Amino acid sequence: MIWVRRLISAVAMIAFTVPLILLAQEFDQQTEELVLQQLNASRREAGLSPLKISPELVEAARRHSVEMADQRKLSHQFQGEPPLPQRLAATGAHFFRSGENVGFNTQADLIHDAFMHSPPHRQNLLTPEYNSVGVGIVQKGDSYWVTEDFAQQVAALSADQATELAAHAFAEMRRQQNLMPLTLIDIPQLRRTVCTMAKTGEMNNRQLLQMVGVRYAVTYSNAQPEMLPGDVSRVAAQPNLKKFAVGSCFVQDEKEPGGMFWVAMVFF
Repeated sequence: MIWVRRLISAVAMIAFTVPLILLAQEFDQQTEELVLQQLNASRREAGLSPLKISPELVEAARRHSVEMADQRKLSHQFQGEPPLPQRLAATGAHFFRSGENVGFNTQADLIHDAFMHSPPHRQNLLTPEYNSVGVGIVQKGDSYWVTEDFAQQVAALSADQATELAAHAFAEMRRQQNLMPLTLIDIPQLRRTVCTMAKTGEMNNRQLLQMVGVRYAVTYSNAQPEMLPGDVSRVAAQPNLKKFAVGSCFVQDEKEPGGMFWVAMVFF
């Protein structure tokens, strides 16, 4: 199963009630490491970058494998359990897209091979955009219960860091177009305004254009704030611009469990 986050977002996190430390003895770490090695070997053979092990994704995967082993049933979501994006977000992971493989096998060395021979599972294993994985394996009786959680994780940034990245990306865009640099100014009101927009889920450039002296305004949402939309490129080419300001706000909700930055840019 693949979950893809689009634009705009945030969430009321659902905490799991079973302390992970109490479950540690149930995990088969040796088999987890074997499966991870085989997984990354397959990605290299396909010309893809290996996946980094993510402590957050490991936590989510292990919890789900415990649930499957206890119920002796394969499922991506049990009754009362949040769906995958919310489960990953509850561990503190920040991500743009996510996917999951679940399965069981009686032979540890055949787990990865079985996934590779199943088209939907193989698709997750070889998705180029994924950069992180968590493998959780529990052995009960003669069966290994397996969860592989995949994600395109992004950096956990503060609002100030996101603002700085967006401003730097714009300055670099101007430089590449051989345009004079603009003066970056700080407008505290801008951050408050974009946070209000994020909470209401509505982008409102008209409100920004009412600010004194503002000639152009652009708002966008992205988990990677330095990824500027096309509107910014068009504004960057406008003549007679002197100054600009950036404000950002990080939010999480049910639509975007992994979190999203809302960014507002105004130009003078």
